[in-house]
Amino acid sequence: MGSRGTKGVVVFVALLLVVFPAHAFTLQEVLKEMKRVQEVTFDMSAQLAQEKILKGSVNPIIMKGKIKLKKPDKLYMETLPPNRTITVLNGTELLVYFPSEKVAQKFDLSKDPTLAKWLRFLQDPVSEIERAGVLEGEKEGKVILRLDPSGEFDFFKTIRLWVDIRVWLPVQIELVEKNGDLTITTYTDLVTNTGIGDEEFEIKLPPDVEVTEAPPPPAPAER
Repeated sequence: MGSRGTKGVVVFVALLLVVFPAHAFTLQEVLKEMKRVQEVTFDMSAQLAQEKILKGSVNPIIMKGKIKLKKPDKLYMETLPPNRTITVLNGTELLVYFPSEKVAQKFDLSKDPTLAKWLRFLQDPVSEIERAGVLEGEKEGKVILRLDPSGEFDFFKTIRLWVDIRVWLPVQIELVEKNGDLTITTYTDLVTNTGIGDEEFEIKLPPDVEVTEAPPPPAPAER
């Protein structure tokens, strides 16, 4: 096919896209698909990459690692060296372990409802999207959702989710804090329903690790 013929095909396809545009989803359609997938998803694992840009800085802080989730209340997240951490959620107990420092901190989620709600949001964001979500648009096979962080998440200025329409699961989350710091977490190699065992959400700490209990958060009036 000559260059003139190729150009004609390109123009024809472009006209088709104008006359028959790609389907634009509504928020209700997005929520329906996400709910459908959530109902049949019992565990999930993925590789993660996190980029944090402090306000006024041009050099991002980059971390990579892996994450596993299992309904209803289990999470395992490990970031790789040089800043290795292991975070384990099992029921109402959250443990954050810093191997190089030989310290770990426990959080009792029953005493910290804001942290508990945030972890639930990361595991199942649909209810929060229903409450305070806005559909911003679509790009490269993903719908972009913006959430109003007022209320218990008001330490953020903006929360955005990128949901892959091939699997209807979040593959990226963007957090802008009120001080201007930006954190973008991206999930890749995402797989679901592989039968992750409960033992993968347990961690046996070395005997020389110092474990402390996190203090309860201040009352709202004290914040």
